Amino acid sequence: MLGACRAEAQVFHEPVKSAYITGGAYSEQFTDAFSFTGNPAVLGTAQSGRLALSAERRWMLKELDYCQLAGVFPAGSGGIGFQFHYTGDADYNEYSLAMAYGKDLGNISLGLQFRYEMYHAAGYGNKPDGSVTLGLRFHPAEKLYAGLVFSGSVFEKKERANPEKGSGDYIMGFGYEASAGVLISIQFIKEAGIPLNLIGCIDYRWSDQFFASLGMETNSASPYIKAGWRKNQLTVEWFTAYHAALGFTPGLVLLWEGKKRSG
Repeated sequence: MLGACRAEAQVFHEPVKSAYITGGAYSEQFTDAFSFTGNPAVLGTAQSGRLALSAERRWMLKELDYCQLAGVFPAGSGGIGFQFHYTGDADYNEYSLAMAYGKDLGNISLGLQFRYEMYHAAGYGNKPDGSVTLGLRFHPAEKLYAGLVFSGSVFEKKERANPEKGSGDYIMGFGYEASAGVLISIQFIKEAGIPLNLIGCIDYRWSDQFFASLGMETNSASPYIKAGWRKNQLTVEWFTAYHAALGFTPGLVLLWEGKKRSG
């Protein structure tokens, strides 16, 4: 007796990302050191040094712990950013290092990012990869920001036996600063082989001291919430996302911002 079936598999392996900390890429009042990971063009308006550290436990599994470190520094009429991330355990892990630069051109900012990635599976060695990302951010109206992001793999062929073309990512984002304390943002994300993903979020801030956010990622139907408190130059944020089948993903973010440069 012979049988056959058809199944869909993942077309490409995408680097692990966090959808909960990128909405500030389409704002001026709600940016932080992680914002450029959503669109490197946000570095064009960097006015102060910033550092950020985050840690999350995906679906409460220690094998899927995900940590990030990022920094932003003003540079002339723009800014420089770096990001390092690590996820996994001794049996399987991923890490990457990204460097980015953004420049302000008035109502338009441009950004360019280079990322080096490494995947390690016990018994199978290491597999390197890399990508280049180009970002644009527009400021068409006083309270409105918009942007485009294009990302592609550096390596066209990743395997000798079964060559695989590198994936491409495309993002269109919008941010509306309804007031000094309210940001409404939405991102349309299209990754190769994956249906269109939408990330929508409302950020609220009062007294420049307390923060709260409510958002949704459509592909996984995962709602998430964030809450934070700021004292002087340090901000502490807590967030959690929920997946109906996999459960909760809690996380903690530490943000530091230096004094803004004059001029």
